Amino acid sequence: MALAAAMPVVAQTKPTLPGDRSTWLVAALQAEAGPRRFVTHHRDTFGSQRVSYGATVGETIVKNRDGKPAASLISIDYVRTDQPAPPTRPVVFIYNGGPGGGSNYLQLGAFGPIKMARFDAIAQADPATPLVANPDTIVDVADLVFIDPPETGFSRLPPGIDPQTFRNSDADSAACVQLIRRWLNDHGRSASPVILMGESFGEQSRQGEV
Repeated sequence: MALAAAMPVVAQTKPTLPGDRSTWLVAALQAEAGPRRFVTHHRDTFGSQRVSYGATVGETIVKNRDGKPAASLISIDYVRTDQPAPPTRPVVFIYNGGPGGGSNYLQLGAFGPIKMARFDAIAQADPATPLVANPDTIVDVADLVFIDPPETGFSRLPPGIDPQTFRNSDADSAACVQLIRRWLNDHGRSASPVILMGESFGEQSRQGEV
């Protein structure tokens, strides 16, 4: 797709996960909701339906394999609000990977309810490029959660954390697993169908355990 061509290519390695994988899964159950959360409300037409939805920028504190806070992960979710979510309504977690690849390309160039009017290199460099409703979004039938993995987008490591902690595909995946589990639990959606959607390095990390 055209979006893939617009994204920088970063060489990725896949060393083994430091420590036993089960220690990361324990940490996944201990992820904490962060103090930062910003919510706005919107209404537009998607899939021939008038849809009300909330847009939330939220923070999740993920742990390292020792169970200690190791990264502040930011997600942006779009959740339909004009009707109760049935058990069959999917939640789609969308991310690109890293280091170096946040979810903004996928959000503003492909799947978000609002996208850039143009998405070529010139438009991406121009802050005056307008945002428009995205007729191709699926927020009418599924809730969308865009994830910035560690050290991408708005996600950061706190002072004192080894920068190598999440710089391999297994550990990067483990961080995303923590956020996904926490989001589903906090929103009462643990029984909902879960879809993982990745681009570039995110395609590899979809193989991680959820």
